[in-house]
Amino acid sequence: MDGKVYKVLMPLILLCLFDSCRKDTPGVDANSAPTASRLVYVACEGNYGANNASLYALHPSVGSVFGDIFKTANGGKPLGDVFQSMVRIGAQYYLCINNSDRIVVLDTGTYVLKTTFMV
Repeated sequence: MDGKVYKVLMPLILLCLFDSCRKDTPGVDANSAPTASRLVYVACEGNYGANNASLYALHPSVGSVFGDIFKTANGGKPLGDVFQSMVRIGAQYYLCINNSDRIVVLDTGTYVLKTTFMV
């Protein structure tokens, strides 16, 4: 009896595993800035010494991703090296760029660079 159960259950289990695995890749919109109020921001640290840190925004209810919104809003200017953290205070975002030794201040509506503090 054990052999029959094994022969029946094993294909069913494998079928369930392979059926549940499918690649979900939301489209990345690299040419526009997000405007929704409920976004998830992703701080991409970048490679140490490569000056390639970036900021992405994810709209979870729609499933859209906005690619490198800092670079898009600021004419292709790189964010810096080793993006560590981000906080919103009032109408501004403060981004800590660790290896570049600076704090970048962005406007919350446009993501345009307002000022930079060297630390």
